[in-house]
Order: sequence, then structure tokens, then C-alpha cells
Amino acid sequence: MYTGMRVSELSTLKWSDINDICISINKSAKHNRLKNEFSVGKTKTKKSRAYPVDGQINHLLARIKRVQEEHGILCEWIFTDGNGSYTHARNITDCMTRLCRENKLNGGGITKLRKTTSSDLQAKGTPKSVVASMLGHTTEVNEKYYTYDTSNLAEKKKIIQERNAKFKNLAHTG
Repeated sequence: MYTGMRVSELSTLKWSDINDICISINKSAKHNRLKNEFSVGKTKTKKSRAYPVDGQINHLLARIKRVQEEHGILCEWIFTDGNGSYTHARNITDCMTRLCRENKLNGGGITKLRKTTSSDLQAKGTPKSVVASMLGHTTEVNEKYYTYDTSNLAEKKKIIQERNAKFKNLAHTG
């Protein structure tokens, strides 16, 4: 939820990919459905990217590490299956969908959260190119598939009031 990472990137995240400044997103889970084989390869775009780390992300990672240590399952993977390997993306997707449903979050899932991350960052004034690079997209793909209106009616009302105030001033000066 905090990073906007693809589920296939999230599932293969290692502790060594994290430092105080950023998360290095440099690999992705692959699943060959015909052979039912799992592997780790390059990201979808074949490019690595850095995602900034903040206090909330650090707090969550520390909590995950503490739980793994308490259960004796700490290994190189942040999201471990408990047996020294990574958790498959499908398990993370299923868990996320269930959590969103239980908490009544509409259309919950990793892709929906990525779209909301993109839209929220842009609504706050983050340049489109920066948002796209953080999520591992081109600006065009991000704009076409990952951007939608996240504002509420009160925010829209404020925009209209500010806009109409300009016209009111024009009407009184003319």
C-alpha cells in the first residue's frame, strides 16, 4: 500500500534491497502457468528503479522483521513463505483482496492501490513524469491506465469557488 509496487515486485523484495533512503526495485516474480514453474527475473520493464523510504515504510519493515525473528523464519526475503523462500505473488494478491473486502475498501487489490497512488500523487501536484517513474511506467502508460479522479465533492466545490471568484472580480471591474 505504501510503495505502489507491482505484486510481482513486492513478492521478491529482499532485505538487501532496502536502505535508509530507498527501496531498490530490481526484480520480479515470474510464473510459467503451463509448467507451473516459479522463478525470479527482471522487472516488467526490464529496468531497476528506486522508491523513496519514509517513516511509515521503515516502521512497517521493522515490524515485519520483528515478527519473522519471533517466529524463527527470518531469511533474505521480506515476504517469506516461512521455509526460506519468497511468498508467491498470488498469495499476496489473495491476502490483499481479503483485507480490502474485510475493511470495506472498494475494489481492493494491488493494481487498484497502484492506480490510487498514482492519482493521489498527481492530485497533490507531483509531476506526472515523477509519478510514472516511481511506479515503473512511461508517462503515457501511467496517464492512460493509472490516473483517475480521487477528489471528493468538497474539493471540487473549493476549486469551483476559487474559479468563480476570479469571474466575480472581472464582473466588478468591467
